[in-house]
Amino acid sequence: MKKFKIFPGVTFLVCIIIFGSTYKKDLSSFKNSIVSGNKCNNFGFEQYIQNGDGSAAYSVTIRVDQSTPGVGSSQFQKVFQVPAGGRTYAGCSISAVATNPPTYTYTVIGESKL
Repeated sequence: MKKFKIFPGVTFLVCIIIFGSTYKKDLSSFKNSIVSGNKCNNFGFEQYIQNGDGSAAYSVTIRVDQSTPGVGSSQFQKVFQVPAGGRTYAGCSISAVATNPPTYTYTVIGESKL
C-alpha cells in the first residue's frame, strides 16, 4: 500500500491487487469491453460484455461501481464466461425506478482465455 498526499491534511491510500496473468495495466488492451444495449428499467441501458476475439472464449472479471445519490457508493466484482465473438449480459446501468435509484458503472478489469 502506498500513501499519497493530495493536499495538506488529506492523504489517500492506493492498494494494487494483481490477479495473476489476467491483470493488464492498459485497460484498452483487453479483448473484451462493455457495450450498451436497449433501454432497461425505464431510464437505464443494458450493459453487455462484448468479446472482440472471434476465436476464443474468455472468463472476464468486471468491477461494478454502484452509486446512490445522497446515500453513497460501493463496488463489487463479478466473473462471466463470454463466448468467442459473443456478448454476455452484465446488468442494467440503473436500478428499478425509485425515488433515488442507484446507478451502475461496469468496467472490465481482467480476462483470461478459456
